[in-house]
Amino acid sequence: MKKFVYLISGLFLSLYLLLGLQPPVRAASVNLISNPSFETASGGQPTDWNQGGWGSNTRSFDYSSTNPHSGSMSATVNITNYSTGDAKWLANPVSVSPSTKYTYSDYYRSDVSTRVVAAFVDNSGNSTYVELSPAAPATNWMQYTTDFTTPSNVATVTVYHLIDSNGSLTIDDVRLALFVTPPTTTQNLIANPSMETSTDGVTPDSWNQGGWGTNTSNFSYQNTGHTGTRSLYVQMSNYSSGDAKWYANAVAVNAGQAYTYSDYYQSSTSTELVAQYLDASGQATYVDLGSVPASQTWAQASVDLTIPANITKVSIFHLIAANGWLSIDDVSLMVKVPTSNLISNPSVESASNNQPTGWQHDKWGTNTSTFSYITNDGHNSTKSVKVTISKYSSGDAKWYFNPISSVSGDKSYKFSAWYKTNTQPSAVVMYTDSSNNENYMTIPRPLPNSNSSTTWTQYSSTFTLPKGATSATVFMLISSNGWLQVDDYSMQEYTPTGFSQPIVSLTFDDGLASTYTNGLPLLEQYGVVSTQYLISGFLNTPGYMTTAQASAFKAQGSEIGSHTVTHPALTTLTSSALNTELSQSQSTLRGLFGSDTAIDFASPEGLYNQSVLTAVKQYYRSHRSVDVGYNSKDNFDPYNIRVQNIEATTTPAEVADWVNQAINTNSWLVIVYHGIDNGTDPYHTTPSDLSAELSNIRSTGVQVMTVGQALDTVLPQL
Repeated sequence: MKKFVYLISGLFLSLYLLLGLQPPVRAASVNLISNPSFETASGGQPTDWNQGGWGSNTRSFDYSSTNPHSGSMSATVNITNYSTGDAKWLANPVSVSPSTKYTYSDYYRSDVSTRVVAAFVDNSGNSTYVELSPAAPATNWMQYTTDFTTPSNVATVTVYHLIDSNGSLTIDDVRLALFVTPPTTTQNLIANPSMETSTDGVTPDSWNQGGWGTNTSNFSYQNTGHTGTRSLYVQMSNYSSGDAKWYANAVAVNAGQAYTYSDYYQSSTSTELVAQYLDASGQATYVDLGSVPASQTWAQASVDLTIPANITKVSIFHLIAANGWLSIDDVSLMVKVPTSNLISNPSVESASNNQPTGWQHDKWGTNTSTFSYITNDGHNSTKSVKVTISKYSSGDAKWYFNPISSVSGDKSYKFSAWYKTNTQPSAVVMYTDSSNNENYMTIPRPLPNSNSSTTWTQYSSTFTLPKGATSATVFMLISSNGWLQVDDYSMQEYTPTGFSQPIVSLTFDDGLASTYTNGLPLLEQYGVVSTQYLISGFLNTPGYMTTAQASAFKAQGSEIGSHTVTHPALTTLTSSALNTELSQSQSTLRGLFGSDTAIDFASPEGLYNQSVLTAVKQYYRSHRSVDVGYNSKDNFDPYNIRVQNIEATTTPAEVADWVNQAINTNSWLVIVYHGIDNGTDPYHTTPSDLSAELSNIRSTGVQVMTVGQALDTVLPQL
């Protein structure tokens, strides 16, 4: 089904509003920002808003009706010729209470990373600036939200969402409100969720039938169900266009609140979940929430959704848009309650013998490491832990929480921590398997900004433990001279938000000759394509592909991507050398293979930092790392595409498990191969293993795409 983004008004929707039930929900706190959506103006400028900036840069401000998040206006700031300083739109200061927790949020679009800063003014007129969590680049509208606590002597606060590099930032629907504690219990907002009650015996109370397009649809109220005795059934034939569905009356919801929808269903064909959002005036917006696979037995469909700004009601349609049938029962829409933190003593407040309870520290390699338990500098309280390295030659050092034994393999988790540092940290998941072996999985690197040595910065990422994992911890570590201070850890169970379909991409690094000799025949045998990340300077040299061999991949339908000129560690290069590696590789590959090549990039050994990513964005549409994970709608970053790495010890059964995980979550799985041979390299794959892996992938029916094709598929869904 196509994604809906259109408006309907009038008598049809008025009927929905008259039928809608409004069970009580948790009230939202009052927005303290005046004119939060920039709709009111005076003299061509938004009322109660100001322009600000400092330093050496060229900044311009735009108050525009072009593509706002909601309403008719938004505010944009652009920077060029950047050397120092920043620029921002800022609301008038608002009065706040001391030592009180508030929530700030806005919707934004930006082509660079941006920052959010709380500017506090005390009763004597003194100003204090506190760095809040940064905002990642976002091509489409994205919601930013964070919580903070005011100082003890505060009078007013202004929150700046600012830009401090060459680029553009647009904001809309800004909100500052008292923090509201999430509910600890939930209530199903759907009336008559199991369809057991019916006044007329023909249609369940509080339920409706709907459909459109060219098709024949028959609705029935059945005497069998997942639980109880009733369920809803719709059968479609002669399908040409449109859809058909049973749906509950619209229910009242809070903008910005996360909810979880679920139902139990049976179907003969793939079906769809669609949210119908209603604003206060009765206008509707439709958003596709994803597809649901066919199931001949009762299965549960579940999806999380966050209510957009200005929305007051929602209906969720579980619909059919193909020839076949669909039954639903036991429907639920509830406020999403955050999963409890799995980490004991996450803020290191409890201690024994000057050591935080449930925490350890460790180091390896050649370096001098010192570990400190800080008692007068914490993120939300007074305590934190710090590691300092000097005389670094090799290895790393870190504090970490005791491994959690309640984790499960093939389950996903969300990890976050607050940190300060004067160097580049890394994040690594350490997990034990059923044989009690320790295994290590690199996840996306924290990207410190210019203020990270003095202000707390939040790091957040997700990861999926492989089958057989029995315990896990996360290392926030450093592997260079410098220091890292951490606090307020969190690890929670997590359900990814999938794309419209699962995707698998096969990527091969370096352009090794064995990839052509042994790999290409297998790709052709199984009818699948790949992305070949070539080192342009190594073409036509011993052990690597010739130009003709690389051209054979393109003729087969595979993609040619860039992997630099000489395969250096990009994080060690000067700015000039970095740009040479990126630009010359692209120009060489395009000269050899055409202008439709070298659009996508993979960094050697997956090494990157903020400077590398900034340079990559000048030349390429994407960056693939070797950070482990699956790419889903809610965690996707085109400049850090996550992967599963093939090593010599990887088995076809493990690859099959990765593929099943992607299918079960509608994720994008990217697999990294190197040489295809029977050698001894730790990253090689034997031809027999590759054949078994490709055979399994084809047997599942999952779509295999190049990285470029996959990006064309997923980017419009964000």
